[in-house]
Amino acid sequence: LDALTIGLYAAVGTQYALDFDVSWIGAIVVGLFASLTGGVVVAVLRGERPAILMRGEPYAVIALTGVIVYVLLAPVDGSVASIAAIATVVVLRLLVVRRGWSTPAIRPLP
Repeated sequence: LDALTIGLYAAVGTQYALDFDVSWIGAIVVGLFASLTGGVVVAVLRGERPAILMRGEPYAVIALTGVIVYVLLAPVDGSVASIAAIATVVVLRLLVVRRGWSTPAIRPLP
């Protein structure tokens, strides 16, 4: 459910940004924030701890990848871009879970 939520919010947020004639980099930022905050809202409503707050989970990287896929395919067709972005996020999330991939821990500044 997490992966579908992140992918869906990534596609919707990015499309709204593109509808308002935001530049592609702005659309990427809006889509990234929409997908991450959408995932947090769903987790909180379900009474769970948001996965973005857990150490080592590469949710931001997965969301960013889905948003970039959407921005690249949006000029071709919005529906295709949505399906491709959601599918990318779901496949990457399944790979992360299955292979145990994680992001490095944040080190404090010296």
